[in-house]
Amino acid sequence: MPGYGIGDAATTLVGQSMGAGQYRLCRTFAKLTMIMGMAVMALMGVVMYVFAPEMIALMTPVEEITTLGTQVLRIEAFAEPMFAAAIVGNCICVGAGDTLKPSLINLFSMWGVRLTLAAVLVQWYGLQGVWVAMAVELTIRGLLFLARLKWGAWLKGEPQTT
Repeated sequence: MPGYGIGDAATTLVGQSMGAGQYRLCRTFAKLTMIMGMAVMALMGVVMYVFAPEMIALMTPVEEITTLGTQVLRIEAFAEPMFAAAIVGNCICVGAGDTLKPSLINLFSMWGVRLTLAAVLVQWYGLQGVWVAMAVELTIRGLLFLARLKWGAWLKGEPQTT
């Protein structure tokens, strides 16, 4: 959940600096919060991977569930940095007043990638296939938001320099 907290901070920082007409500061806050979110969630991914058995064991004493839960947490752990990129990237765009394209990115990645890929992978890999599909989708969505922030016109009202 740290990604959502950093994302909320990104929305506020970007929105306030944009409202003040400080577009350079806005871009600085966007970059800072993105790096911070990805770093914190990468660290959380390491924690999830290493302590997956203990985390699942807190919720159930059933060995089969613990085994499956450990497997899926470890799959998901690899997607954590890009999950942060998706969360924080979306929040940065919202703070800047850019909502349509980020909404389309979320819609496309969820329906076009995650659900489609999960429907295919579940046939061969079962539960692990569904979680691989989710990890792949989060990575793609994170990359799309990183690209939007790097090359997209997400900062509304910024004076264009030629």
